[in-house]
Amino acid sequence: MSLKSIIKFIITSRGVSIIRNNKKRISLLFYFIHFKYIKNRVKNFSFNNKQYSYFWRSYNKTFQNERAIELPIILDYISKSKGQKILEIGNVVSHYLKQNYDIVDKYEIGDGVLNYDINDFNPKENYDLIISISTFEHIGFDEAKRYSETKGINVESFSLLKAIEKTKNLLNPKGKFIFTVPMGFNGFLDDQIKNNNLNLSETFFFKRVSSLNEWKQVQYEDVQNSKYGEPYICANGLMIGVYHKN
Repeated sequence: MSLKSIIKFIITSRGVSIIRNNKKRISLLFYFIHFKYIKNRVKNFSFNNKQYSYFWRSYNKTFQNERAIELPIILDYISKSKGQKILEIGNVVSHYLKQNYDIVDKYEIGDGVLNYDINDFNPKENYDLIISISTFEHIGFDEAKRYSETKGINVESFSLLKAIEKTKNLLNPKGKFIFTVPMGFNGFLDDQIKNNNLNLSETFFFKRVSSLNEWKQVQYEDVQNSKYGEPYICANGLMIGVYHKN
């Protein structure tokens, strides 16, 4: 059946009736078609002159958001750190691939997940690599809204800066801390990035450039005014922050 024939059928009374009675099934069908279409059309992106494959998964609809580039980059750092002591702040990677390292997440309950506020986390040993995917933008910002004010959540903006400094102190000498955050989501964090208040060793930026969830590495100036959710859903600009401990 051609696309023209499908459209003609949809606008008939019978077509409308079928759609009305099968909304969930049709929604899942379009979701599957969208996933397959993007997966077949969009293959690779470049980060620091290295080619990566986009990370397409149905969980959390990575084909529609920044997870598509965050995960390949972070997984590359993990693969280069085999045999080293690793910590993830915010439980993300294990939803896609099983990992054998420490995970700290203040709220999410799960096997192997340590439920601590990172500011209160005091492990017996420090780490060689600390990673975090789109987690720090929530600290001191929208925690109460996301997880309910009944949990005694600290929503002071400066707890974010405290968390970043605490994370740096959890590193062994020559250790690395790599994290991603969306631009335009947390205004306080955006200001810290703009004014170089995070005291990072390196910062890299990506901009979403199409409705097919294609991303391009750019300069800060290209994403400094990015809006979360506009023009595309979720992040339209992304920062990758890297801190090297001496």
